[in-house]
Amino acid sequence: MRLTFALLYLIVLNLILFREPLPFSAEPSRWLWLRLSGIMGLSLGDAFLFQSFVSVGARLGTLLLSLAPIFGSIIAWVFFGETFARKENKRASQHVPMSK
Repeated sequence: MRLTFALLYLIVLNLILFREPLPFSAEPSRWLWLRLSGIMGLSLGDAFLFQSFVSVGARLGTLLLSLAPIFGSIIAWVFFGETFARKENKRASQHVPMSK
């Protein structure tokens, strides 16, 4: 169900932005990167997630999964030199990654 909704959302978004249901006009190298991203993200990512549920339990595995944006921000800061600006919100302050 989740993938069906994502596919429909992708088709509608592509129709609005590019006037074609799927990006058939994309270069072959972009399709290769999309395939590799799908293999890495869906296959390996889900496999490691399910293994973490077995290894450390659902509670700690989900906690580690929720820390992914923080780890992603730290990796972007270390490897890509992104800077972070503090954005004040009415409820709380958040760290927002900003490109150079």
